[in-house]
Amino acid sequence: MTMADISEYKVGVILSVEDIAAKNKGGKTLKTCLINIGRRRRQGGGGDDDDDGDDDGDNSETKLTVVTAAPNVRAGSRVAVAPVGSTVMTEEGEELKIQKTAVGGVMSEGMLCDSRMLGWTGGAAGIAVQI
Repeated sequence: MTMADISEYKVGVILSVEDIAAKNKGGKTLKTCLINIGRRRRQGGGGDDDDDGDDDGDNSETKLTVVTAAPNVRAGSRVAVAPVGSTVMTEEGEELKIQKTAVGGVMSEGMLCDSRMLGWTGGAAGIAVQI
């Protein structure tokens, strides 16, 4: 099995999950997940030089909205996220570049990864979750 470069993926914590009225092609209920994927460092190396203990805005939490039909998403779970610009492998073995796109009327900024996308075998159905 070919696998995408998972170095592009992030580990995030699901902050909230909400059902939306739309369903996917298979008739499953879609959900929006607000996910914190950690801190983003400002480009250009501008660090905090004043020793006052704060970060002076150099770092900020990065939160993404991701739409999914996965049945096992729960607030507080840690999940693997393929953000916009990363590449995942489809079930057919083809590469798919993740783009910001409307799903069920909501802009999705990435994709939650299942165990197959991460190269794991024997995983449970749904996304790969660490709780």
